[in-house]
Amino acid sequence: FPVIGEQFGEAIFGKPTGLRNADNDLKMSEVSTEVHEISQVFTGAVYDVLADMFDSHLDMQRYDPAETLYRIGYHVALLVINSLFLNKNANATYQEVAQTMIELETNEEYKALIEKEFTKREILGVPPTNYDINLEFSYKGCCQTMQSEEFRKLIKKAKLK
Repeated sequence: FPVIGEQFGEAIFGKPTGLRNADNDLKMSEVSTEVHEISQVFTGAVYDVLADMFDSHLDMQRYDPAETLYRIGYHVALLVINSLFLNKNANATYQEVAQTMIELETNEEYKALIEKEFTKREILGVPPTNYDINLEFSYKGCCQTMQSEEFRKLIKKAKLK
């Protein structure tokens, strides 16, 4: 389940675990400024939130585990998507998205799970400027669009707002 693009990753890069594994324990202080590495921290946090909510909600007497996973997966997906779209900042940082996830979550137990996981990974609990988007991030592993001068100008303009 946590492996994304398993066959593609195996075929192209020889990685049996796919392109990316969401089941990781990475922290912001453990990755470089390369955008894909930074995104792995956020992906891992969301995956662990999903796993913790699943464990918390699992009731074999009432629900099949597949149904529980579907319900929790749907809930987490909506939470992440809404946190992006409803965020007060158009160019929200991971920290701002995590904070919005906590604000939107109505279940107090789940709020605590989200805060704990994002704090453990150093997305929350650090000054926001430490991991804000800046032109020092490496986009070398990205598509040509993200490497273009036009994209860099858009990022700089968005950051100034």
